[in-house]
Amino acid sequence: GQSGGGKDREEDDQDAKKNKKKKKKGKVPKQYQGTEYPSEFNMDSDYAWHSRLIPDSKDHPPGTQFALLKFEKPVTCPPDSMVIGSKLDVSTDAKLCRIAFSGKLLTSLKYDPETLEKLKIYKLRQRVGSVERLQDDYTIIGKGLFSKETNMEQFMGLKVRLDSGLEGTISSSFGQTGKFKVSFVNKIPEDLIQSQGGGGDKGGSSDAEEGKKKKKKKGKNKRTINSKITLPLKKYVFAIDRKKLLQ
Repeated sequence: GQSGGGKDREEDDQDAKKNKKKKKKGKVPKQYQGTEYPSEFNMDSDYAWHSRLIPDSKDHPPGTQFALLKFEKPVTCPPDSMVIGSKLDVSTDAKLCRIAFSGKLLTSLKYDPETLEKLKIYKLRQRVGSVERLQDDYTIIGKGLFSKETNMEQFMGLKVRLDSGLEGTISSSFGQTGKFKVSFVNKIPEDLIQSQGGGGDKGGSSDAEEGKKKKKKKGKNKRTINSKITLPLKKYVFAIDRKKLLQ
């Protein structure tokens, strides 16, 4: 009888240990302990658009992501309320968590174009071209960013970046084929500049002719930079004027 009682106690102890382990699993993870979440939403700040919530990391710590919720009908939303999003299409018999997300309500607003435009949510866009040649020590001629039909006036003054990180400003169009000029505040570093010449000559020729060709060839050499030209742009999701270009 005593040995049987001892087994019961051992089983009870094992069950208690299992329950403790289960409770530990249910604790709030360390990265969320003591997290101070925002108490208000700053309408003056810019926010990058994402199609989904990004896992927490150093670049995206807890409390730095926000969600815009749209309801089919008006809903009473007391400030500072807890909001829980559930996946109601998941069967209650499935061994899955039906909670999709949770958070704190920071503000409510009307879902109309004028109100939504105040939300500065943007998507990053970029155009990529290349350097054709240098015009002088402070200016390059670029190509490939625009077509010949593009209205260049809307791009004047926008910043572009070379592969090296050097930043310049689109200062004017060049010709009628979509080319453009990029101006730099400081002199373009010599280590970025390359010289390019024409192709080789065919057939035989005299020494005098060779000399003339060499002079012509030397005259055709152009200074350039082997680099892409990147034009970064911000496209605001709720902007009423979609043609406005911003960086």
